[in-house]
Amino acid sequence: MYLQGEVTHLPSKPSGWFRWRSHDYGNRITYSLTARPRPLDCAGSHPVLRRTVANVYLALPLLTLIAKGFGLTPGAAGVIATLTQVGYALGLFFLVSLGDVARRWRLVGALVAVTTVALVVAALSPGLWWLAAAAAVAGGFTVIPQILIPFTVHVVPAARHGRAIAAVQAGMMAGILLSRVIGGLLGEHYGWRSVYWVAAALTLVVGVIALFTLPREEKPTRVSYGRLIGSLFQLLRDHPALRWACLLQILIFGAFNLVWTSLVFLLTTAPFHYSVATAGLFGLFGLASVIAAPFVGRILDRHGPTPLIKSVLQS
Repeated sequence: MYLQGEVTHLPSKPSGWFRWRSHDYGNRITYSLTARPRPLDCAGSHPVLRRTVANVYLALPLLTLIAKGFGLTPGAAGVIATLTQVGYALGLFFLVSLGDVARRWRLVGALVAVTTVALVVAALSPGLWWLAAAAAVAGGFTVIPQILIPFTVHVVPAARHGRAIAAVQAGMMAGILLSRVIGGLLGEHYGWRSVYWVAAALTLVVGVIALFTLPREEKPTRVSYGRLIGSLFQLLRDHPALRWACLLQILIFGAFNLVWTSLVFLLTTAPFHYSVATAGLFGLFGLASVIAAPFVGRILDRHGPTPLIKSVLQS
């Protein structure tokens, strides 16, 4: 949003969520009054973040229903969850870096469009491999949270980085929890296909919201895609802390998926025999992470990540 025109006097600090931006045209300089981005609104609490991250975990509470619907064993149905995570990993590697060279609001819109189509294909799938392939594509293009995290860091003052990232993480966890709870309830009463139909509709809606509400950015730097991907390995080589962070995330993410993927089979079979809806409600135990996120963010801003990571690992 710009209120542009030539001015003779500029206040040093515009009030509210605005700032002056200069434009040098050689023989004259003009100024535009630009709305400041509100990062916690546009990223941490943005509905596109919560809705899209849920797509990676849609199948988890539905695996029992999918196995029964296709006449499969639980182990065979588990390939859906596996390929979704494989697609997610490929998307993180090949797509997230595009946030550095493309306008993020356009990139988010494109990712949402492909994800919506993949979810529709999943809802119409006639068999296991159609569903697994569609879920893998949906997972691969559901990398919007990882694109919004660096965007949040870019627009937030350094003193608030921890709180901003915590808001994004809280939004991600809320999406993951809601996908389990709501997915289990819908699947139990209306069948597993209904979950994908609802997910496709909601993803499309929040994609439209994103196109109109995410802040517009300046034209990004032009870098070839091959050079962009190659820089990832250079970063790993030059920064030992990054290598440790990657290893830590591999272990945490692997343990997370191991528990939540197997939990639905454990709870819906002997000796528990819970319904899919009841098994999905176990996702509410993860609310602790959503509640803790703001407090963790404040600790990060005050003391940095290292003391917090050490205390968590020691406990």
